[in-house]
Amino acid sequence: RSELFELRFEAGVESRSEPHLPGVAELIVCLSGRLRVGPAGEEAELGRGDAVWFAADVAHSYVAPQGARALCWMLYPPGALR
Repeated sequence: RSELFELRFEAGVESRSEPHLPGVAELIVCLSGRLRVGPAGEEAELGRGDAVWFAADVAHSYVAPQGARALCWMLYPPGALR
């Protein structure tokens, strides 16, 4: 199973996320602006057109040094949401 979200961030926003269920992954695609996303110590800098995949079953964050828009594709392992 998967879900797709559109994310919008105002300049200077920092959002922290607690770990998701075991085996959950996220694919983030930056549509505009700039983002720094991922698990602590493993963040990726994204600009328009850049993407990153990471295991989201650990604490992670989204930081927008300037306004940004992105797609977040949440990927769940089989049976995770039963």
